[in-house]
Amino acid sequence: MSVVAFIPKIAFSSLLVLCSIEVLATWFFESFSKMRQKEEWLVVPLIVVLYYMFGMLKAIGLGVALSTFIFVASFYRTGVIKYIANGKIVDIRK
Repeated sequence: MSVVAFIPKIAFSSLLVLCSIEVLATWFFESFSKMRQKEEWLVVPLIVVLYYMFGMLKAIGLGVALSTFIFVASFYRTGVIKYIANGKIVDIRK
């Protein structure tokens, strides 16, 4: 541990800042372009904002409610029967 004492603290703090910037870019900004439904992506930043406004428990509760609402809305948009098939032909009905 005596060797670590010779490394300046600014080196460790700059590594920490660079790692946090990389994590933020990877999991926050790049994930936005990969999402098919942008509403799903907005849940996490909304939970963070609601946490600072109302507290942890209410923010998580509102996030779960919003996620449930988004799931129900996307499930409602998909049809119940998508393909009718008997093994020989496939009939696609919309």
